[in-house]
Amino acid sequence: MTKLELGADVKTLDPKGNWSTDAPEIEVALGLHSMMTIWRESQQPESIRRHKAMMRKFNMEFGRPANYRPPLSESKIPIKPEQEEKYRLQKESRIMAKDLPAFNKQTSEKWYKASLPLFYSRYGEEFQNHKVFSRFVQIGQKIANKSQKKLRSQVRKYIKERILKAFKRIAPEVQSKIKN
Repeated sequence: MTKLELGADVKTLDPKGNWSTDAPEIEVALGLHSMMTIWRESQQPESIRRHKAMMRKFNMEFGRPANYRPPLSESKIPIKPEQEEKYRLQKESRIMAKDLPAFNKQTSEKWYKASLPLFYSRYGEEFQNHKVFSRFVQIGQKIANKSQKKLRSQVRKYIKERILKAFKRIAPEVQSKIKN
């Protein structure tokens, strides 16, 4: 698979310094990274303190006790089993995001692994059939023909490898954008 070097020439930033989404794996990695970053930062102690202070202020404005919290109620909206599974996967990624180290090239694999449940919730268990990854089916056919292995597993493996590489490729640019 590495011999094909597909997507190797794709730049992650365009000449203006904006993210380039020429390769679907870059677009997917950026989407997963941004959601994991939001979840990670929302669970940091300073973010929790800010949220609690905001809730205290809100409660005081409405004449409630400062520590008022409305009682939790069961949702009256019926949820389909596939939606429940989606929410479960998102929650799994959100829990893993809490313990993620700062994003860089060395930690990109941890971020990738933590975002896999979110990936499955967005693109489904049969993600290789999603329109975003349609171009990878032809590549997978070539790989499967050469290695005499099943097409489905080869395409899935190839897509996941490309997304992991995209995580590693966007890490330096994400760090440089954070510093600026």
